[in-house]
Amino acid sequence: MRLYGLRNIFVENSNSKLNPIVQIPNELKSESSYSITVSEKDGKEMYYTIAIVDEGLLSLTRYKSPNPYQHFYSKESYLFSQWDLFDYFIKGLTGKLSNIIGIGGDEAMETSLDAIEALKSKRFKPMVIFDGTYHLKRGKKNTHTIKIPNYMGEVRLMLVARYKNTYGNFEKSIKVIKPIVAMASLPRVLSIEDEIIMPVSVFSYDKNIKNA
Repeated sequence: MRLYGLRNIFVENSNSKLNPIVQIPNELKSESSYSITVSEKDGKEMYYTIAIVDEGLLSLTRYKSPNPYQHFYSKESYLFSQWDLFDYFIKGLTGKLSNIIGIGGDEAMETSLDAIEALKSKRFKPMVIFDGTYHLKRGKKNTHTIKIPNYMGEVRLMLVARYKNTYGNFEKSIKVIKPIVAMASLPRVLSIEDEIIMPVSVFSYDKNIKNA
């Protein structure tokens, strides 16, 4: 009997957005140190933090890289209701018409999935590096040294930047490997005079290494 239509019109101010850039290799070796360079695409000033975290840990809670620009400039619910008098003067209809019309635009109110509880086992030291806050001056570049611990797998580099009312972020997935790895297996408990055989597995991640 009555229809309402809504259409989004996106308005973006490029001056309110930061575009951080991190120069880092696509592949890292564990137990090694690397220099990374941080800059802003348009030479803007910013403050930022850096995090490098194991993708396996992030997947436990389906963690998404922080995006402050999207958060502070996100779509919002209308949060208002509209009334009309049509049900008072429309004739020839049976029943009572609803006099409150719900308006759409409630994407911002959607609740995210419940986070999966993290594993409590501490047998392995987690691959987590967090550094900052740093200040990048206008038109400059900052260099940082990161040390990769004894770890193999895939990590995610996440940078979150802000300056006054401007926001930005950067993310990149990076593999951490070693050319050759030896993995030994031992029981957790031994008794006096026990004799054991320790199996050792050798893995090569470098095609040029044939024998070990």
